[in-house]
Amino acid sequence: MKIGFTGTRNGMTVEQNEEVRKLLSEFLDQYPRSEFHHGDCVGADTQAHEIAKELGYKIIIHPSTHNTRAWNVGDYINTPIAPLKRNKHIVNETQFMVATPKEHSEAAYGGTWHAIRYATNKRRDVFIVWPSGNITETKPDYVDYNLMEMSVDGNNN
Repeated sequence: MKIGFTGTRNGMTVEQNEEVRKLLSEFLDQYPRSEFHHGDCVGADTQAHEIAKELGYKIIIHPSTHNTRAWNVGDYINTPIAPLKRNKHIVNETQFMVATPKEHSEAAYGGTWHAIRYATNKRRDVFIVWPSGNITETKPDYVDYNLMEMSVDGNNN
């Protein structure tokens, strides 16, 4: 399973950190040998990177050209690209997303919300872990992960 992550550069709250750890652990129990894709930004990306690394995920990094890059080390590091384009690549290469916004409700701006909306439009499951630790799952009507084909360039067919 290929899991994408997006989150605030301000870092996760203690509650978000705990819930992300639980989610990633549960996903790995269900889907051994999973990949964890993130944008290599300071803050939540780096915190989630450390959790995924500790749990044993294969880590795929999608860095941006922005100066907030964290320079984490993963199993594969893509070429840096513009932040919003990078968000789309993460969504396109994964089956579902985990998101940790800093806001307590949906915002019209920001990279995290851009990725959440794009993932929803691409019919991905999105697990939004709010600052309180509560989780909202947005789920498309039906996705058969076993039949979903992922092309080499990251575009879904």
